[in-house]
Amino acid sequence: MALIYDLLTANNIAGYYNATQENVDQTTGEKLFPAKKQLGLKLAFVKGASGRAVVLRPSAFDSKVTLRERMNLDLTETEMPFFKEAILVKEADRQELNTLAQTGNQTLIDVVTKGIFNDTAHLLAGAKARIEAMRFSVLAKGKIDINNNGVMMEYDYGIKDSNKLAVSKKWDDTAKSTPLADLTEATQKLEDLGSKAEVLILNSKTFANIKNSASTLTVIKPLAPKGAAVTKNELKSYLQDELELTVVIVNGTYIDDDGVTKKFYPDGYATLAPNSALGTTVFGTTPEESDLLGGNVANAEVEIVEEGIAVTTTKLTDPVNVQTKVSMIALPSFEQIDNVLMMEV
Repeated sequence: MALIYDLLTANNIAGYYNATQENVDQTTGEKLFPAKKQLGLKLAFVKGASGRAVVLRPSAFDSKVTLRERMNLDLTETEMPFFKEAILVKEADRQELNTLAQTGNQTLIDVVTKGIFNDTAHLLAGAKARIEAMRFSVLAKGKIDINNNGVMMEYDYGIKDSNKLAVSKKWDDTAKSTPLADLTEATQKLEDLGSKAEVLILNSKTFANIKNSASTLTVIKPLAPKGAAVTKNELKSYLQDELELTVVIVNGTYIDDDGVTKKFYPDGYATLAPNSALGTTVFGTTPEESDLLGGNVANAEVEIVEEGIAVTTTKLTDPVNVQTKVSMIALPSFEQIDNVLMMEV
């Protein structure tokens, strides 16, 4: 059997990938939307009155009990998007493996094999980047847009107007903006809705706009001389002490469908939320997992990583090669959407 068939298997690729992830910390997105597996491709979650308790009604003795109406609940159901992409072993790598197979030099074989596995790991990294981008899109804007490869889908999570706040002076206008006052208003607004703002989620550029605002310096250091500045730690301490907010800065970028480098959490937005999971990242069952897992199809092998990302290797005979495909059906749910406040700043 060709060496490439022995080495490039779904099991070996999954094992290699899992080994590279052993010491990698969870991302903020993974903490806020932990992974959950389900059968099928329908995403259904319930939104409802999860805020303030409604007091029990008084009643006279010896009278019939008053029946309470059930809280208004909305069942949101949608079909999750399907993502897949494949890669072939490079011609040069394949020929080098054939040559090394004759020498039996395992060290050199391992070097070439690692390079091939790294190429496949880029596909898996792309799958994770897609998931992370969806998580933070819905967290910042309440919706997800997908438009590539002939697929156009929009997922609007139905954020209520009461859970949104657009500031009057944008925070990048550091001479006139009042971000600390805006945050105070936002925390009070969320409290009035029956929730509590415990974390402030934003990216480093938006955080810097808060820090560099002239009004921020006036509030935190009213007696500071001209030219003074507020440090990151001073701003974080103020937000914790005065508003009981822990700052969560989300950085990191990815290359979007249009080839443009974008930030996971976009500029000009901030989200106030409880310090807990806000939903889940739901993985559905891919066709590869449904029909190919278990080795019931010749020349195809499937392994699952990250709860629901399918790695499929298919042996090709003309030309002799192995196709590695990464596929997933995934979408964040957002059960706690009524307990967050999204700010356009």
